[in-house]
Amino acid sequence: MTTSSAGSTSRRTAQANVDLGLLLLRVWFGVTLAVLHGWGKAATLLSGDSGEFPSVLGIPPTLSCLLAVMAEVVAALLVAVGMVTRLAALYLCVFFLITIFAMHGGSLIGEDGGEMAFLFLGVFAAIATIGPGGYSIDGMPRVR
Repeated sequence: MTTSSAGSTSRRTAQANVDLGLLLLRVWFGVTLAVLHGWGKAATLLSGDSGEFPSVLGIPPTLSCLLAVMAEVVAALLVAVGMVTRLAALYLCVFFLITIFAMHGGSLIGEDGGEMAFLFLGVFAAIATIGPGGYSIDGMPRVR
């Protein structure tokens, strides 16, 4: 093996590792968000009980619930599969910034702290910045 082919193999292996790491992050955090946080809100919305949902930034409770479901279910699953990933991750970043400041008063610690929202914000900000990686719908080769 020549030096240039060894370097090329090393770069392909490094890129495959990055793609695998991004796949792991996307699926882990996207599915976790959808299942552990979003499904309950979706059930609330579908049952018609969304009037009990908190009004955020003066938005009516039902619309607040819908926007939360769009973030925690729809955008999270789009990130997980890697489809319109950067846009979905950006929507999640805005959602979590609002959550941290409007719902948790900007506090990250204590009983009412937004530590979990802060962690999700960091992961989705990284995904929005880096992109979905090669193991994603966005990363698939285009057929012409």
